[in-house]
Amino acid sequence: MKAGRTAVLFLACAALACAAACARKTVVIEHRYTKGEELKYRLTTRGTGTTSMTGLPGHAAKAEMPIKMDMELAYKTIVKSVDAQGTAEVEAFFERFSSINESGAFKVHIEADEKGAQIIQGETVSKDAPGLDGLKAFFAKPMAFTMDKRGKVLSVAQPGGVGTILPQMDLNIPLKQGQFLLPDGPIAVGRSWDEKRSISLGEAMGGKAAGAGSLTLDTHYTLSRLVTRGGRSCAEITLRGEMDLKDVAIAPSMPAAQGLQMKTVFDRLKQTMAGTIFFDIRKGCIVEMHVDTEQDITMTMKMAKTDAEVKLSTVTKMKTGSDLKLVE
Repeated sequence: MKAGRTAVLFLACAALACAAACARKTVVIEHRYTKGEELKYRLTTRGTGTTSMTGLPGHAAKAEMPIKMDMELAYKTIVKSVDAQGTAEVEAFFERFSSINESGAFKVHIEADEKGAQIIQGETVSKDAPGLDGLKAFFAKPMAFTMDKRGKVLSVAQPGGVGTILPQMDLNIPLKQGQFLLPDGPIAVGRSWDEKRSISLGEAMGGKAAGAGSLTLDTHYTLSRLVTRGGRSCAEITLRGEMDLKDVAIAPSMPAAQGLQMKTVFDRLKQTMAGTIFFDIRKGCIVEMHVDTEQDITMTMKMAKTDAEVKLSTVTKMKTGSDLKLVE
């Protein structure tokens, strides 16, 4: 009996020692750039929500309408050069873009590729609408940037086009959504790291953030586990992020008409996100990513003339789901 107890105790200690050794095992998760390497991705985003407005001239009650959006973007990245530290110059090329935006009875369908762009509203198809030139620019020239092994963008040499088809629409944003920060050095399963990313509010909303500078997106990452996915050795990384902004005034992007004063204030802009990333450890690239986002935006616009003032308030609540996949 005593020998049996000794054997059991020995096995238990061995198991604990093995578990401790496994817990200490670390992996290096980093981008492994190769000059000339080309990667193709497909990004889809779908969202639903509501927008309510008060203060509309001639409407005493609050007006509320559903909103819906569907977006698909196909793009590729090409590594132009890699330095001794593993930092790369990368160019991102748009290949195909499609979006459907609905707000109440208003529905806009936009399509674009290297051959051109068009806006479809009902039976009307327009290839020369305001803003299409900006969309076409994304296909005419790539977005060029420098990125290190952790996925941090160090500089943007060429920002690509400027999306101005719809209010608050910037097609550089989908590319930025595919960027995330990897851990600094070897890391063990269960360990976490954080990222603080500055985002220009004025740039994102199509105006100037007077005195606001930028807002901060705080993201918390955790290496959940190491898995085999589609024959690839992958790091499964979970992420949670949040940004919260209150009482920020935005200067209008267009000058007001003579005798008219305008002021726009974000009373509240809150965004939370949660998602999962699958990163190929050996190849050093993202394979898949899914992110769910919730937005709660309250905005007030005041338009004043010498004899009257109009105050319009909007509340937008939106939930979106985005999927980024490597196209094999």
